[in-house]
Amino acid sequence: MKPVQLNIGQKEALLDLFFNVGAKKLSNSKLVTHIKNKNFDEATSEINFISSNHKIFAGLCQRRIEDIDSFSAGRLNHKSLQLVKNIYNKGLVAFNQLIKKASGDKKQILIQKKTTFVNESTQLINRNEQKHKSSKKNKA
Repeated sequence: MKPVQLNIGQKEALLDLFFNVGAKKLSNSKLVTHIKNKNFDEATSEINFISSNHKIFAGLCQRRIEDIDSFSAGRLNHKSLQLVKNIYNKGLVAFNQLIKKASGDKKQILIQKKTTFVNESTQLINRNEQKHKSSKKNKA
């Protein structure tokens, strides 16, 4: 089989995933299957690894949203946009749980990280929702 050509954003997102998830877990994933079949829209919607040992991590939520944005070159299809929203909501819950348990300087740092997460994620979501609305108007 001929190697699949990936752009820099796709390579960066996959490198981050391989580092966080491991090659063994990803090698048999739907993500890799979609990439091999050059079905990049479906592959984007499989970048959903946000937990470890059944626990959702705020930092992984943030990185997955960044990976989805990089992999898709900022052009999310409807399914991937819904995935980003889902990961965003789970990330908010995870950040809130961390903040609730923290105190002092650690609490302030977590609040700053959550603020960055909220700002960056909502910008990505809003930008892509606008693209979808414009696309619908142009079709009508």
